[in-house]
Amino acid sequence: MKNLKYFALALLFGTVACATDHEEFDTNTERKAGSADVTITVVDENQQPISGVNISDTHYDINITTDENGQAVYHFDYAPFAVANLQFVHEDYKTVLTTMPIGSVKEGQNAEVAFTQPMLEKEYIYTATLSIYDKDDGLPVEGACVTVLNAGLGEIDPAYADAEGVATIYLPAPAVGESETYNVEITCLDFESTSATISIEYSADAKKGEAYETNCGAVVMKYTGEGKITGPHNVEMEATVEIPVSTGYDGGSYSFAESIIVRAFGLDDDSYAAALDNGEIIFEGVDADGDTHASNTNANGCWWGANQEVVGWGANARVFFEGGSYNTFTVGQYPGQVASGEVYPTCHRISYTDEEGKTWSVTFKVNVVIL
Repeated sequence: MKNLKYFALALLFGTVACATDHEEFDTNTERKAGSADVTITVVDENQQPISGVNISDTHYDINITTDENGQAVYHFDYAPFAVANLQFVHEDYKTVLTTMPIGSVKEGQNAEVAFTQPMLEKEYIYTATLSIYDKDDGLPVEGACVTVLNAGLGEIDPAYADAEGVATIYLPAPAVGESETYNVEITCLDFESTSATISIEYSADAKKGEAYETNCGAVVMKYTGEGKITGPHNVEMEATVEIPVSTGYDGGSYSFAESIIVRAFGLDDDSYAAALDNGEIIFEGVDADGDTHASNTNANGCWWGANQEVVGWGANARVFFEGGSYNTFTVGQYPGQVASGEVYPTCHRISYTDEEGKTWSVTFKVNVVIL
């Protein structure tokens, strides 16, 4: 079994340029202005130059690389006041996105500008995953807190179990050829606290800046509270999904624990699987006025318009949900028909009618935010 440490990622800020009362801050805007030669120097935490850093910007098609002195030069025929979203990338260092100031350059003049950008070296990130379940019914214990006991104060942050009952603990990398063992305490409201031991081992497969995951198995917790819902019941959930605007149908995803559906319908895993095979689980999209619609995408899901309205693929379509299951969905967009900053509300219902003729449902409302 294994445990891991969290490394806080440092945010790097470039120099901020401020406009005066007589000049407009027109970042990324070409003006009638003079030219500029900008020398960019990239250094590490010890102020040593970093070679091989790619510096890019889509607005000006900047694509330059630092030399052995950590420097790269770019010439502007018409100098903007500043360049926003200038990106610095190196395989051994954390990517930086910043604003590079240039300043006001009068027409007919050429400015010589120097800009220095520090970069932080990537770290080895080991992650230990621990699954936490209810001892009585085997369902995930969402929100269970995992605290590492034998570590320095603040060295390893507590981890909290997600909807699947999985807690991810970020741990320091062990020395080459070595392993580390951690004692953890697991607590959660209305559950009896428990403990476990997890271990991580050095791996040559671990890479800087990429999480190296180790599955540390599972533990169970005893429920001690009152009022646990074990029979059939209705569930309502709300969530927000952010997807970047795109020229394609791509976007993001939305999911929740399948056990939520199983418990809501008063079934066990086997009877739930049988209900799926028999077509007894129904998926619907629900309009803002309460009207329901069958799935109209390639799998479980619907196309949605602007006002929580199920629509067909075409001119009125904005975003879609499409799920290979009833709890995991791809969230996408209709190309060219959404814009950054827009929000599209959606509502979905999964229902099951039991042997007594009673219908139980899991409803989830998701606001899709376009970035």
